[in-house]
Amino acid sequence: MSKMDLGRIEKLEPEGPTAPNFCSRIVSYREPCDIPPFKAYLHNFGKESFEPNRNDNRGLTNLPAMASQYLIQMLVVNEELVKGADFLIAGLWGDKDKNRMVDLIKYSTFDKWGGNPVMENYVLQEGILRPEVKPGMCGDMLIVLGAEEQFRRTTLDIVDYMQRNPDIPGLRVM
Repeated sequence: MSKMDLGRIEKLEPEGPTAPNFCSRIVSYREPCDIPPFKAYLHNFGKESFEPNRNDNRGLTNLPAMASQYLIQMLVVNEELVKGADFLIAGLWGDKDKNRMVDLIKYSTFDKWGGNPVMENYVLQEGILRPEVKPGMCGDMLIVLGAEEQFRRTTLDIVDYMQRNPDIPGLRVM
């Protein structure tokens, strides 16, 4: 198996009052790896939940890097939940009590890469699956998911998809 190590963090800036309110996009694709490739979007709402003053900061001082490390740890702990995924998209945010929240969308079972995926949605609070919380997401995440899916259909395969990112209306890459 060939080795692939693709990871990057992009700073995002909303442009205008109707723009999705995300501050970072995190991409991780490593082969071989125990967790599926993912794209994660860090929301400005509650982002302080991921700040470096938390007890588990591992010496990181960069907020998106902290959020990325948290998501990786959460995916390892919840390996059964993400088992069989072709890739994941996550929305990272904090609730009013400063709990770290993850809206996790698992994509799997592609007949062919450009076809329709099977999607499963989950909500995790502080890394714990919350089945009593009805899976849903904010409108900002719906805009991102639409742009990601439309973009995915233009890519050749998972590698091509993970190497590039869609333009999302209202979000500027800094």
